[in-house]
Amino acid sequence: MATQTETKAVSQFDPLDMNNYKIEKLPKMQKSKFEIWMARLGGPLAIIAFVWICWFCHIGFIDNLDTGNLAATAQKRLGVLGPEGFIRANYAMLGIFVASLILWMTEAIPNYLTSLLLILGTVLLGVTTQKEALAQLGHPVMWLNILSFVLASMLVKTQFAKRLALAFVIKFGKSAKGVLWSFMVINLVLSAFISATTVKATIMLPIFMVICAIYGASNGQRNNFGRNLVIQNLFQVNIGANAFYTGSGAHLLAISLIAGFIGSCDFGYADWLIAVGPMSVIILVVGLLLGMYVFFPMKKDEQKPQIEGGIERLKTELDAMGKMSAQEWRAVGIFVVVLFLWVTKGTFHEIDETIVALIGACLALIPGIGVVKWNDVDIPWHLMLFSAGAYVL
Repeated sequence: MATQTETKAVSQFDPLDMNNYKIEKLPKMQKSKFEIWMARLGGPLAIIAFVWICWFCHIGFIDNLDTGNLAATAQKRLGVLGPEGFIRANYAMLGIFVASLILWMTEAIPNYLTSLLLILGTVLLGVTTQKEALAQLGHPVMWLNILSFVLASMLVKTQFAKRLALAFVIKFGKSAKGVLWSFMVINLVLSAFISATTVKATIMLPIFMVICAIYGASNGQRNNFGRNLVIQNLFQVNIGANAFYTGSGAHLLAISLIAGFIGSCDFGYADWLIAVGPMSVIILVVGLLLGMYVFFPMKKDEQKPQIEGGIERLKTELDAMGKMSAQEWRAVGIFVVVLFLWVTKGTFHEIDETIVALIGACLALIPGIGVVKWNDVDIPWHLMLFSAGAYVL
């Protein structure tokens, strides 16, 4: 009877099936006692903070605004609201910001609902216009996020991401720590070529989800290997980007500021790498060591593949996939074209990263040429709404 039950459970959940890790729908997670306590505290605390800031708080630099230093959009808003109304709108904005931050941190309500409420609040309290608030859903970064998920879904649907994950674990998965170290190197290498951190995170997502499952962190089960892999990847995507001149679009602004301070525009890729690269690598290494040995130390059983059959099972799965299919080759071809255009921006062309992603998404979806249909695409709209609220702030 026990064997039949175990077989049934395995048939219901295959840890190597990437369709089990779709993020389009929010998973139902069991909250810890601390998380429940935080959620209960978050709502009242957010309301108190909002009311206090909006009606009882007095901040000197808001009460005595220097209107001469306001940006053009702020000047326009000042003309509409008048001095007193403009000051009240600033307090309202600060109150919305603090309340939203509390709700996001405590998860008293879902993050996407917090974003919807803050968008509503900025409009009703006169902080911004309806047109400006809702326009954030059309922000270029929002489009880049959506299109990146289309490209990632292409790699998942064709099974190339699964093939890559299996090959990766077979090569480095003899040790859980080896997997974590190798992911750090991969994130650092990707940062040298891809300037959008969202894109890097989306590319890595299906791969590390399967690897987490192989090490027992899936289907509601949590362990410190999974915590290390997920948190370290998010950390490495951002810190790795800092090492390179092209690691993030924000670096262009930083470079222009540095050039202004030093009085010279002769500041290139090598200068940035020499100045920031070593420190970024040190932070990555220290962060990984702290994760593995201080914050989330792994037990011995968490450092070995938990899947039945271990590494041999993975080798069997990889062999069963056979040679790469025509769909996989098309998916890889589309992705390589997109990656090439991202890397060569500013050298061979001036096409924006979002438009490049749009080209790739169109190629992936075109019947006959593409490899996915719209129903195959895994887009977490709850995260898109969360992002829209953040951009409004």
